[in-house]
Amino acid sequence: SLTCVTIPSSVTSIGDYAFYNCTNLASVTIPDSVTSIGYDAFSGTAYVSNEANWENDVLFIDNHLIKAKSYISDSYNIPEGTKTISGGAFYNCSSLASVTIPASVTSIGDYAFYNCTRLTSVTIPDSVTSIGWGAFSGCTSLVSVTIPSSVTSIGDDAFYGCDNLVIYGYSGTAAEKYASDNRITFIPFTELIDSESNVTVSGVIPEETQLIVNKITATDTGVTYDITLLQNGEEIQPEAAVTVKIPVPAGMDGADCRVYREEASGSYTDMNAVYKDGFMVFTTEHFSKYVITSEMLGVVIGDVNGDGVVTLKDILIARKYVAGVASLTDEEIYRGDINGDGVITLKDVLTMRKMVAGVL
Repeated sequence: SLTCVTIPSSVTSIGDYAFYNCTNLASVTIPDSVTSIGYDAFSGTAYVSNEANWENDVLFIDNHLIKAKSYISDSYNIPEGTKTISGGAFYNCSSLASVTIPASVTSIGDYAFYNCTRLTSVTIPDSVTSIGWGAFSGCTSLVSVTIPSSVTSIGDDAFYGCDNLVIYGYSGTAAEKYASDNRITFIPFTELIDSESNVTVSGVIPEETQLIVNKITATDTGVTYDITLLQNGEEIQPEAAVTVKIPVPAGMDGADCRVYREEASGSYTDMNAVYKDGFMVFTTEHFSKYVITSEMLGVVIGDVNGDGVVTLKDILIARKYVAGVASLTDEEIYRGDINGDGVITLKDVLTMRKMVAGVL
């Protein structure tokens, strides 16, 4: 029955799930004293879809809310699984210098990054189909934006006031038309295909560049490729992010696959690849060895939220999942399932507590 909340100025933080599923909550007053808002604090409420709150110091991304100007210092990685960057999400967030948009996002709302004056470069994943009216208007420092062919709609004044902007994309797409209509410099992508492996690399690639792909290992659960760009016989790296498409090996289900980059240290970086039309698709600025696999590599068991360590926050998330007041992704369940029985139970929570306490 809760419809309106005024947070007192004595409050400095709002915890995870604080107003979870208060379905009629439509008005919230948040004082400047609040510097952090927890995961899904307002999930399931009417408040998260109230775009009248744009000019408040609040960031809306799907059901995730964060105190924007006081929270973001330079960069922000939008949470994996986010489908929509809501209208006005980063409105007037002048401290934002860089943003990473995951491949789960399908649309960018009106005025989403309005007046983000420090933002210099944006790569839009090929899951996005529309960019809203005035989405990047007033981003006066924006000099580079990569727009995939999946974007079929770009709103009026989406890049108004971006006087030094260069748009990168494919010829014959909405990106090229928008650039032409608005007298913005457009640079088309080049596409390289390795005929043997069918691995594809596309983006801003220097002339006379070769794509070299060598299959290093192949098992029932994965394949490792060494991917290299050569120019005049010398190995080079991309000057900006490029898109890579690796075919899913026969006998493997793309929906269950991941792509990892094998680092020099021996660690693995999840490329957050998306399965599309028989390929795992991701972006990168550095080529090395890449593993396409149905297994999870480099996972810290017990680290439910995926930040690399087991903390009290993981315990809190796991307890709420066990209590039935929170849902988790398959990956989060995998990380939190310490005893390997396929689910997170109180036994796993107890083990997490011991890990945090240093007795395990």
